[in-house]
Amino acid sequence: MLTTELTGRALDWHVARAMGFSPSLVDGHRVPTVQVADKDYFDQWAAVIWMPSSTWHQGGPIIEQEKLDVLYMGDGVNEHYWRAEAVGGFTFAEGLTPLIAAMRCFVASKFGEEVEVPNGL
Repeated sequence: MLTTELTGRALDWHVARAMGFSPSLVDGHRVPTVQVADKDYFDQWAAVIWMPSSTWHQGGPIIEQEKLDVLYMGDGVNEHYWRAEAVGGFTFAEGLTPLIAAMRCFVASKFGEEVEVPNGL
């Protein structure tokens, strides 16, 4: 699948992979989860539902860490879309929200133009 077309669970799954996590699916819910360890709060690994393409507290730090530029490109009347660019402007992606555009850009910067989407996503 083209990284510029990833949405929802498939996009979140690949963001987790790009971060170096090993995502899994929660039985019955088919929601990507990742195992994270936070030394300040957890003494062990904890499973976290992972939705950076729709949750600012997960996607926002990625935008900052990766130094992604996110710009509103719509005219405010007929078109509503956002564009994200990686440092240097060589990798970019668009989306209906700033988080979708940024997460697509992040995945593309790590894996290129195409990724495989696991069954069930």
